[in-house]
Amino acid sequence: MNRKIFIFAAMLALGTSAVVLSADSSVSAGFGAHYWRTIDDLGTSREFDRQGVAWTVSVRLGLSRWLGVEGALEMLPGGFLGADDRLYAPHVMVVLGRSLYLAAGGGWFFMDGDIYDDPFYLCRGGLSLELLPLVSVDFYGDYRFTRWDDVETIARDISTETVTLGAAVRVGF
Repeated sequence: MNRKIFIFAAMLALGTSAVVLSADSSVSAGFGAHYWRTIDDLGTSREFDRQGVAWTVSVRLGLSRWLGVEGALEMLPGGFLGADDRLYAPHVMVVLGRSLYLAAGGGWFFMDGDIYDDPFYLCRGGLSLELLPLVSVDFYGDYRFTRWDDVETIARDISTETVTLGAAVRVGF
């Protein structure tokens, strides 16, 4: 469990330290929401929310003109995959592109102070439109794969694929 926190923190630290190496570097914070929906049958009798809305906060570090790293935290409501309480999902992605971009990464779920052993993986495609010199709106879609082997409060031995459509306001620094 502590190893996963260390890896997550190390990835963010490496991304932060690399920003000073590029003249094209940039830093922005994003605040937004996304709509999520599972796209497969979960194959269990337990009651699951198959769709909902999650809140997100993120920091994107542009390491060069076309390469960046994004760290984000999602707050998913109780009911996500049958969870009784709110879930938190920190994740890290490598971002290719600026206005039109692709990203891929992974993360973990936290609930009740526990980090679950099974990570989730995601691919993202997005469009970032500049509104003002330091303010942009980011529209994106994600595809995620999650396997739940050890989560007794949710379910056992299921996997799910989820799609999301979201938007965030990004403020540059």
